[in-house]
Amino acid sequence: MRSVRTLLALCGLSVMAGCQDSRISRDASPPGLEVPPVLLSDAEGGAILEAGEISFDPSRELLSFAEAAVNQSPRVRAAGFALQGASARVREQQGAFYPQVSVDFERNQVDQAILFSSQPSFSGNTSEFPTETFGLRVSQTVYDAEASAGIDVAMDEREAARARTDSAFQDELDTVLTLYLDGIEALERYQAADAAVRYLSTVNRIERLEVEAGRLRASARADTVADLAQAETDREIAVADFQTRSEAFCRLAQVEICPAIQSLALDGVLPAIAPLTEEERERVRQNPDIRAIEQALQAATSEIDQARGAFYPRVTLDFAREGVNRGGSLFDGASQTLTDTLTLNIGWDIYNGGTRIAATARQIAEASELRHLQEADIRDLLRALETASDAIETLYENDQRLSRVLGARAVALRLANDEVEAGLANPVAAAQARYAYVLAQVGRATVRRNYLLAVVARARATGSLDFDMVQTIGALAVDDRAARRALDL
Repeated sequence: MRSVRTLLALCGLSVMAGCQDSRISRDASPPGLEVPPVLLSDAEGGAILEAGEISFDPSRELLSFAEAAVNQSPRVRAAGFALQGASARVREQQGAFYPQVSVDFERNQVDQAILFSSQPSFSGNTSEFPTETFGLRVSQTVYDAEASAGIDVAMDEREAARARTDSAFQDELDTVLTLYLDGIEALERYQAADAAVRYLSTVNRIERLEVEAGRLRASARADTVADLAQAETDREIAVADFQTRSEAFCRLAQVEICPAIQSLALDGVLPAIAPLTEEERERVRQNPDIRAIEQALQAATSEIDQARGAFYPRVTLDFAREGVNRGGSLFDGASQTLTDTLTLNIGWDIYNGGTRIAATARQIAEASELRHLQEADIRDLLRALETASDAIETLYENDQRLSRVLGARAVALRLANDEVEAGLANPVAAAQARYAYVLAQVGRATVRRNYLLAVVARARATGSLDFDMVQTIGALAVDDRAARRALDL
């Protein structure tokens, strides 16, 4: 059913494009870019058009959708729980240095038979009596190098988990913006293919009249028909890609209505990005991915200390109070005692089969591995930062150049329309000028989209991607329904 609706919408748009008058008056605005009808409503007031089980609304803000996607992201939530677990492990390790208090109580019923005794018994040869024992024990660790290093390991792992939480947040924002801009790429391909269909439809109509009048061979028109079929195919493919990418974007968050992917405004101001500085290069080390490896490296270093700590003695101070109430008999006698014991324990493992030496060597190797991985990741991020910075500079200059090209194309379009109105040129000239103008629009939109992708990549490399970037990109979107209404579609 969805493909049928798509095909009907495409056919309707093609018919309207063929029937539209190619002439544009001198005072009319230049034509705007088109959007696939499958995800667009022409109704006023931010109307919603359902596509399958997903609804899209051009008035829905990208920022609120990104916030929902981050809050609902399984990776972000998992990272948050990992941080909670790491924090709990710190408290668990620190607990080893707090007093360990235990209480126990024991009650026994004694049945005793006297088989022989050098003392006389005044109660016969058997006796029954209860015994009760109450114990209070307090143990305090005084020195334990291995446990102390374990606290450092847990604290470093907690900071690594915190950095991974920040990384998951930035990854989710990166995914939201990348999928949004990928949808715009499919939209640009649709707009270019749609312009080709409009142009070739006009050429085909004129050539058909020429063939019928005998002024043009049918074989000459065959190329135009083939090109038109190819353009229509490209447009259908772009529509399918646009719909698929829009739905993939929408599934990032469980919301009833998604923001519709729309063209980038050609008159909007691109975010100004300063040239790359050494200070910004240094900020690469503050990238949450690098911080996570840095903290993991610190944890590995602390694990080396933990392994070496097993070579040192462990000192604890124990206090025990035990109360015993023995009922006894006339033969045994009854007793009640209260005993306090203070013990200093020193434990020292002299030799343990070489396992501690091997554990130390293993931790040193793991720390060296993390150090080299960190260096490799820093180099990768620096390359990404430099590539994005170079692209930003080049694309910004290209945007300015294409602005002048677009202005020249607009002048050429107006002149072509004037010549058609004056009878100096046929409608093909105006259609060709319009096609060139739309291609210039799409070309500049592509440059702007790539510029934003480079800005996102640069921010992700330094770990500074945030909701402000989402709001900036969302503000550059233009409501394409206005362009459709301007063309009476």
